[in-house]
Amino acid sequence: VKREYTGRRISKKLEQVMSERQIYETSPSNPFVPIVDMDSENVGEELIWPIICEGDIIGSVVVLTKEKGKNLTEIDKKLVHLASNYLGKRMEV
Repeated sequence: VKREYTGRRISKKLEQVMSERQIYETSPSNPFVPIVDMDSENVGEELIWPIICEGDIIGSVVVLTKEKGKNLTEIDKKLVHLASNYLGKRMEV
């Protein structure tokens, strides 16, 4: 999966989600957000958590499930939150 995204610009929709500084999770009312332009919608669930450093958005942690119908667990969501906070704090140094 990593090779699919290396060296490619993130999609406008992902930029928009990041700029809103909100946690984004796919649901019937929240459709899939492509990571890069021309990305497919072959994912089960998607979670986007902003990385905030000194009040600025510096990126996002994005987790995707490959299988439709397979949902992220609460533990998965807490790990994404932890990773986002950790990266934001590490960049302050």
